[in-house]
Amino acid sequence: MAKKARAIWEWKIVRRALWDALLKLNPKKMMGNPVMFVVEIGSVITTALLFKGGADFKFNLQITLWLWFTVLFANFAEAMAEGRGKAQADTLRKARSETTANRLLDGGTRVEKVPSSKLRTGDIVAVSATEFIPSDGEIIEGVASISDNSDGYAVFEIAGPGARGTLMKGVAIDLHRDAFGMADVAVTAIAHIGTILWMVDEQPRYRVAVFRSYAGSFWHWLSTSAAEFGIEV
Repeated sequence: MAKKARAIWEWKIVRRALWDALLKLNPKKMMGNPVMFVVEIGSVITTALLFKGGADFKFNLQITLWLWFTVLFANFAEAMAEGRGKAQADTLRKARSETTANRLLDGGTRVEKVPSSKLRTGDIVAVSATEFIPSDGEIIEGVASISDNSDGYAVFEIAGPGARGTLMKGVAIDLHRDAFGMADVAVTAIAHIGTILWMVDEQPRYRVAVFRSYAGSFWHWLSTSAAEFGIEV
């Protein structure tokens, strides 16, 4: 059965994004995006000038409306990306909970069937032909041909000393090791692109899942961001 594609302008996501666009006007949240924060400050200043009246009232009104529109539209676009990312994450989380894993016990002599949500770091699972891979991991034995049906996602892996700094130039959350560690997964926007971000190891190594239609844009941003650290992507 073919999977029904998620509509770009799904009303539930749009309605939430409209409300979040207003909530994001909070200066504490806007400071996470320095460019839009400066635009918001300019909007407040021009709004204050309107109350003084004068011959330039119409001109100031136009500037004020455009500035507020710019801030709100940027917030709305970011909120839409986050909303679609969260919706997709919920779908993936549901699919994951329905996948059964063959966990090896007692050195591989016994197999226990468990939901993939019960898997923990260090568990070893066996995957046979036609079975789904229950979770993220590494192949330690055997050879296989894997078909990726991850519903239109492209996954980027960013690792090394400059990985955290590169991502922090565009991500809206704190990636310091005390705030975002191995067990953490975030649905957030990076450079206004909806993503699912998680940490693989303490190298640090991160993986970022984005919709394939945005993969080119994300690759361009990643290349530009990494260049500051002397890294060629």
